[in-house]
Amino acid sequence: MQYVGKACILALTLSTTACLKNQTMPSAQLSQPTTTNAVALNEIEKLMLNELPIPLGFHLTAYEPSTPMTYCRYQGKLSLEKIETFLATDAERNGWSFNNLATPHVKTYLITKPSKTAIITLEQKNSSSILHVNLKTKRERP
Repeated sequence: MQYVGKACILALTLSTTACLKNQTMPSAQLSQPTTTNAVALNEIEKLMLNELPIPLGFHLTAYEPSTPMTYCRYQGKLSLEKIETFLATDAERNGWSFNNLATPHVKTYLITKPSKTAIITLEQKNSSSILHVNLKTKRERP
């Protein structure tokens, strides 16, 4: 299982590196036809997203930073059941507290660390799986 965590970190690093090069993603990997380019991230954004438990082979297709919460969308090819298993094991292995809030119709998970909270919602579209991630970084008050 350690291999899966390391593979995930490698995949996230490679996918964000590809994003920095502004490579065009194939339209088959996109969940919305209006998005045509990979998402470019600066170094601070890469570091902020680096800790998220994202399965190997998933690519960042949307990134919307904002003050209260940051939204990210990742797309890949795993089944929802495999993603759920991955999230539960990888999140806890990397120091996140994992809470399954899923219902039969909505697959939602809450992961927390002392400095971050993320809500992950899974969606199946055709042969793709989509992870919607809303991330809030807790800031220390001076």
